Amino acid sequence: MRCRLTQPELDATAAELGLHLPSSDDFALLGQSVAIGDRAAANRFVALPMEGADAMADGSPGELTFRRYERMAAGGAGIIWLEACAVAQHGRSGTSTMYLHEKNVQAYASLVTRMRESARAAMGHEILCILQLTHAGRHAKPGGTPAPVMAHHCPVLDAAGDLPSDYRLVTDAQLDAIQDGYIRTAQLAATAGFDGVDVKACHGYLISSLLGAHERPGKYGGDYDGRTRFLTETIARIQQDVPGVLVTTRLNLFDGLPKPYGFGSTQDEPATQDMREPLQLVGELAEMGLPLLSISMGLPRFDPHYGRPSAGMKEEHQLV
Repeated sequence: MRCRLTQPELDATAAELGLHLPSSDDFALLGQSVAIGDRAAANRFVALPMEGADAMADGSPGELTFRRYERMAAGGAGIIWLEACAVAQHGRSGTSTMYLHEKNVQAYASLVTRMRESARAAMGHEILCILQLTHAGRHAKPGGTPAPVMAHHCPVLDAAGDLPSDYRLVTDAQLDAIQDGYIRTAQLAATAGFDGVDVKACHGYLISSLLGAHERPGKYGGDYDGRTRFLTETIARIQQDVPGVLVTTRLNLFDGLPKPYGFGSTQDEPATQDMREPLQLVGELAEMGLPLLSISMGLPRFDPHYGRPSAGMKEEHQLV
């Protein structure tokens, strides 16, 4: 199939596949401003987060990081949602992962300033800058070699990562300390001039993994309240301790892993979605006052076909 279809071709293809894909050729709405909490985005376009792996050894943005985000800000999107930024050294996914701390906050302030200047010069508007806060969890690789921080075991993921079934899990006390890191980093992000922070809960990283920790004992696992506690507590603490900063999350609605290992899936069939818990959580996040939510699905390192056309799903049409 060609990468580009005319509108009639798109409609016809969707009909052949039995899909209902509403469409329009009127894009005026996308250019309109929209309120985001007590702020406003210049338009409806969002540059979503994707790690560039070009940070310095100490976690500061590197030359290519500055270049990339200045160009992104000049591209016209009203919201620039910056990539994963670790809240602790042991939470980095690699040696070139962004990591904001007390010693490099000025470098991040310079990044925000230069992004805003780039947007003003190119587009004449202000941008909203959101920083994604993360801990890589089982994908942690801070010194260049794997050093997983595991919330629970999952046979298929453990096997994919060549991890033994008795690999030590992170304790509740250690998770408490990591949560403190989220609050501290959110404060630094506000100091650097970011409009908001994203408590990352997608793609199998630490908080995302906790959402599927059905068999984990203690306060951060087991039932729904336990598995969502770390995310909701972290958000509530940032809202309280860092007033004025927008708080949001990029949330996996569906992992593609069966219970008792994943979130948003049925007990026996990993590819079958069960949206009861994800929708309950979305409702609770709305009640907490989140003005913005980014949703995703799948684990890109394991089942990327859930989020985009992939070699793993050759038999499935891209529109499906």
